[in-house]
This record gives sequence, structure tokens and C-alpha cells, in this order.
Amino acid sequence: MKRLFFTCLVFVCAVVAFADTGKSLFVTFTDNTKIEFALVETPVVTVSDNSLVVATTSATATYPLQKVSMLTYGTTTSIRKVPIDGVNITPNRIVFNGTAQQVRIFALDGSRVEIDPVVVNGSTVVSLDKLPRGIYIISINGKSFKIIRR
Repeated sequence: MKRLFFTCLVFVCAVVAFADTGKSLFVTFTDNTKIEFALVETPVVTVSDNSLVVATTSATATYPLQKVSMLTYGTTTSIRKVPIDGVNITPNRIVFNGTAQQVRIFALDGSRVEIDPVVVNGSTVVSLDKLPRGIYIISINGKSFKIIRR
């Protein structure tokens, strides 16, 4: 039944080929987390080998079908810079005040990216230089943010 649902959904995704700026494809998982794909990046959704595959112009993500709850289209409400006290994010690194910081970086496919934080003058520094181009989710002390490495 679930496979039939996603097959129909893939058909609907293929029909909706053109999108306005600010429109997105949202993948909602069974744990109520969401991943957003901008329609400007023309995501192509396919189902194969019990996996949902979303391919965009910049990345490809694969998710186990049993963990996907639904796919929806919607408008991105806003994109804004979120200030984080004691954190400075630059294109090449993240600097935190203090040394007891919990930092995790995830690739778009959900895999955890290994990082090596360095403590310098009472601050924690995480270099982003080794990350290839792509979209990443950074979790800092329980708060998550999306970054694009170009």
C-alpha cells in the first residue's frame, strides 16, 4: 500500500514540473522531522529498492521508505539569518565562545560528517574547509541550522 502511495506521489511530482521561487518540496519522516528541497533546484523524486530518492541539481538524498511519512509541496515561509549567541559562522569555519560545545554536522542524506574541533584561546573552532560542496545540517547544542557550502 505504501509503495502504491509513493508511486502515485512520484507521478504527481513529475506532473508538477514548473515551480515559482519560494516553493519547496517537503519530505516528512515518521519522527515528524522535515527536510526541504527548493523547487528551483528541480527535485526529481523516485522510489527504488524500498528507498525514496530525491535528486536535485546540487545533491542526491536517499531515505528508507519505511521512515518517510509524507511528501508535500508548500511555500517557504522565510529565510533569515538566525543569530546564535556566542557563535560566529563564516564560509570556512565556525567559532564558539567556550570549550564545552556539542557540534554535529550531517550531510543531506542524513549521514554524520566527522569533524575535528580545535580549542584556541578559550574558543572552539570547527573548520569547514574539508567539506565538499553541498547542503549540510549543523547541530549546535541542540539547535539545528542548514548551511550551503558552495
